[in-house]
Amino acid sequence: MFKKLFSRKSPPITGTPAKAKATPAPAVVQADSLPELAAKIVSAPGKAQAPLWTQLTEAIKQGTYSLAEVSAHLTGLPGIMFLVQHGQPTEAVSQVQWHDIALTGHMASVRKVAATELTDADLLAALAKETKGKDKSVHRIATDKLDRLATDKKAAQALLDKQEAVLDAMRRLAHGSLEPMYIAKYKGLLEQWGELKNISDVLQAEFEVNRAVAQAVFTPVKPKSASVPTDPEASALDDNAAPIEAILSTDLALEPEAEPIAAELPAIDRQPMVEALVKWMCQFIEVGDFSAEKIAAAEHFLDEMQAQWQQSEPLGAVIKADAEAFRQACRSYSLGLPKLSKLIAQHGELATIPDQLLVDGKSADKLVHELEDWLHEMAPVISTESPEVVIALRQGLQRYQENLTAHRQQEMSQVRAIRGQLRSCLSAVQEGQIRRASGLYHGVEDLLKDFDLSHHAGVHKQLDETTAALAKLRDWQAFAVLPKKEALIRRMTALTEQSLDPEFRAQSIRDMQDEWKTLSRGLQDQQQDLWEEFHRLAQLAYEPCREFFTEQRHLREVNLSKRKEVVEQLEVYCQLVDWQNPDIKEIDRVLQIARNDWTKYTPVDRIANRALQQAFDKSHRTLFDRLRQEQAVYKASKVAIIEQAKVLLTQEDIRSATDQVKKLQQQWKAIGMVGRRDEQTLWLDFRKVCDQIFARKDEQVIAFKADLEVNKEQADLLLGKMASIVDSAELLAHADDFAQFKQQFLALGTLPKAHYQRMSTQYQDLCNAFDAARTQKRVELTDQDWQALFAWVRSARFSGQSDAESRAAWQSLTIPDPAKPLIQALTGWHQPVEDLNQQTLHEKTIDLEIMTQSESPAEDATIRMQLKVHRLATSMGAVTTDADINQLVVEWLAQGAVKQDAYNALEARMLAARKRWLK
Repeated sequence: MFKKLFSRKSPPITGTPAKAKATPAPAVVQADSLPELAAKIVSAPGKAQAPLWTQLTEAIKQGTYSLAEVSAHLTGLPGIMFLVQHGQPTEAVSQVQWHDIALTGHMASVRKVAATELTDADLLAALAKETKGKDKSVHRIATDKLDRLATDKKAAQALLDKQEAVLDAMRRLAHGSLEPMYIAKYKGLLEQWGELKNISDVLQAEFEVNRAVAQAVFTPVKPKSASVPTDPEASALDDNAAPIEAILSTDLALEPEAEPIAAELPAIDRQPMVEALVKWMCQFIEVGDFSAEKIAAAEHFLDEMQAQWQQSEPLGAVIKADAEAFRQACRSYSLGLPKLSKLIAQHGELATIPDQLLVDGKSADKLVHELEDWLHEMAPVISTESPEVVIALRQGLQRYQENLTAHRQQEMSQVRAIRGQLRSCLSAVQEGQIRRASGLYHGVEDLLKDFDLSHHAGVHKQLDETTAALAKLRDWQAFAVLPKKEALIRRMTALTEQSLDPEFRAQSIRDMQDEWKTLSRGLQDQQQDLWEEFHRLAQLAYEPCREFFTEQRHLREVNLSKRKEVVEQLEVYCQLVDWQNPDIKEIDRVLQIARNDWTKYTPVDRIANRALQQAFDKSHRTLFDRLRQEQAVYKASKVAIIEQAKVLLTQEDIRSATDQVKKLQQQWKAIGMVGRRDEQTLWLDFRKVCDQIFARKDEQVIAFKADLEVNKEQADLLLGKMASIVDSAELLAHADDFAQFKQQFLALGTLPKAHYQRMSTQYQDLCNAFDAARTQKRVELTDQDWQALFAWVRSARFSGQSDAESRAAWQSLTIPDPAKPLIQALTGWHQPVEDLNQQTLHEKTIDLEIMTQSESPAEDATIRMQLKVHRLATSMGAVTTDADINQLVVEWLAQGAVKQDAYNALEARMLAARKRWLK
């Protein structure tokens, strides 16, 4: 607790140096020595190393330990991680160790360095798989390096393929015969070999052997007296063939120049030989059979034509044009056929090549180059009479060039879009809007997908500048959100220790994760250590919620058992169906219910459901196929009904035609259903014919609908008037009007079906409401006289007024007929109070409650039972009427003198019972 206080104190001004040096004592508070701490770090598993590394880092910052001391005590992976963390050089670190550090390193920066040092392809693939979804930075480094390794491997393989292709061509040339283009081929292969790089010693040695053999073919061994034809291009051979070519040139120079033998002979027309080569090649390409046998036959034909040419030389002079044409044709055969074989071997038949010309594929560029090279070589033999496949190839090349131009224009548009997005992103960075800048940068990354930046240095530079600016802004943002993220970690830690509802716990975790994502927007992979701790705590907090998945698993099992029941029921039904007399509607309904139930019982385990799905499909298909067979018969019957209905279109008696159509409609319904699609099509055709027959009744229908609308309007008007009377305060005064409106409503004609139920219900409700309101009004008018009478009795009894005053008040009242004798009881009310009067008044109150079926207090239960038995004995089967109630109320009022408090209590019960009766 006091460590911070000690570190902030200054050394004392006075005293010995030894004491001053002993004042800051970080070692005093160090719990473990360096060897012990190093041993704990080496032996601690996984996340348990984190606090130990923190302790060690603090000790190094305070100067307790030096880097050299710590390096001497830390061994194994922790020692390497320590050196990487502090930027120290590492030695003899194996690829497996780098892989383990990239996977389990205690810091994100250490893991990134380890992933960068990893070069083994298998370990990189394993690291990418192990860090997917766990460590984005390391996963991205591993996948990027894997991509680069794959690219390098492809490039190396392509170079090797090219080396082997040139070597194979030299091998074939060395074992071939001498022909006019032999030296040109030899020279071309030497040039191609010289352009290749990284040639292995084995391939170089084999090439030299075949080159020497090929050179020996055209190098003369002994001088001959006859003139030797020379190749004007022989002096331009590669340096590798320079010594032998020099010898050949020397041998040729030593021979005296002799005149051609054929110069003294007349010239012979050798054009048919050239035409034969051209015609044979065109037929060869037109047939399209480019097998090895056919190509060998073409080479054999060339050899024969060359032999004929040589045999014709002593017979006559050679025309220069014919010789040039023959030489070009031979060159087309010699160079074109191998290139054709290679073209077909790599890209398939010639007829399929035009479809392979894609602008955005690298293979297309190579294909276009090879195709143009082949067409150029074959031009002397296919220029005048081109086969259809050659025409198609040229058209494909033309389309390719057009598409390439469009692709380049699109690429320029994409460059402009990328530059504009980068400018907007940099502007957002300068304004400090990190979220907007990150979003724009992600847009740039999307635009850069499958876009080659190697040819756009300006865009690459602008991208680097924007990336650096955004990274700097993210560093500042990370510093700003650090306290908030630490607070989220504290909240998540507290959540792991709380007992909460699973749903609320899961929602709280999601909310905090969303808040973390909000804080991390635009920060990419920064503060990876905090994220790992937060993610670990979130997993720990979510552990109690996993019961939900158990319930989901149980639900899948229940649904699977339900689906088994559906399959079993469907199989049983298949066996019970009487296919001699099938009920098509029932079968269709069963299939529909089965499909609905099958869909309802979800989710289920997909693997366990496969066999059930096959069984369900089999049973469903069996029923469905038989259903379709039966429906085919019904379909024929419905087609026949349609034809009968069409015959009725020409019938003059429309009424008879209408009746017959109705009968046909009944027959249609009785036939049964066909497939839904066929049913809809047939029904539309049948309905179309029926509509044409019923068209003549449209006027009657329209008139009838118009009447219905008029009746509806009048009914709405009458109902509105009746409703206004029901709501009126003068309801009794408008009773006759209400009765008249009722008669008018009942006298209306037919109402629209859609509104009939509503209007009938509204009419009945208004009548009931009017009767109830009228009764209530009458009761209220009648009850006013009684209420006034009750008040007069109370005043006469207890107000202290004289009999004369009470009689005068009596004269001003409207006395109900049953209560007119009540004035005779006035004198008795002023007599002395007697208990008998109060008892009698009490019994009459209970009797009134019995007659009105009102409740009595619990203490009066005995008296109520006695009175109820007496009433049953004296008036068995009698029906209580208003007169009975009024007579009993008058007797209650006429009772002799009682105490006021008793009277008030019993009067309240009497009024409550009477009110219940009135209701």
